[in-house]
Amino acid sequence: MNASVLLIEDDPAVLHMLQATVEYGGFTAEQASSASEALDRLSSQPFDSVLLDLGLPDVEGRQLIQEIRRRSDIPILVVSGRVDERTRVEALDAGADDFVPKPFLPGELLARIRAAMRRHDPAAEAARAEEPAGPSSFSTHRTIRAGSMEEKLLTFLRIREGELVTSDEIINSVWGRDKSRTERNVRVLVAMLRRKLKAQMLPFEIINEHGRGYRLRRISAARP
Repeated sequence: MNASVLLIEDDPAVLHMLQATVEYGGFTAEQASSASEALDRLSSQPFDSVLLDLGLPDVEGRQLIQEIRRRSDIPILVVSGRVDERTRVEALDAGADDFVPKPFLPGELLARIRAAMRRHDPAAEAARAEEPAGPSSFSTHRTIRAGSMEEKLLTFLRIREGELVTSDEIINSVWGRDKSRTERNVRVLVAMLRRKLKAQMLPFEIINEHGRGYRLRRISAARP
């Protein structure tokens, strides 16, 4: 059974990206846009971890962390744009297990979720890792080596599936704002990913819109 994650975030765009990311990682996800909704969900069904933003509309995020921690020892990861030291320390002191700054890299976020779950229940997490992936729409990515540049690019494109993304956006996502990377690096990486998609018969293709960027498109069947 896939591990379940509760996403607590009031920004719809960020919430969409969080859900796409955790589902790519093989988790199931439920959403809550306020602290009160989150507490209701936590009371009504079990979750394996929680991801929360600090800027919620009804309760300050640190208070929500304290309330969740009073009820449960579930792993709590803060995903926030507030990255000053004081905010991070206060969140961790309130009971959070980890702090992930926005904008986050999908692969890093997934690794941190898995690490928090291993610390919480190593045996259960090991058992889940041995289970076959469920029918997630992201499961076709698993044949590309985790942590590779191609995997990072595919994760980013899959989250933005159907949308036009620029070379600068790809550089920021894959290389983390490394100013030494150029359009040429992007072209080479896209070509490498295209070869892997074709070789492993994955049902996606990358469209190059000259002078504008790239678009990931799902195709009806994998290429022979």
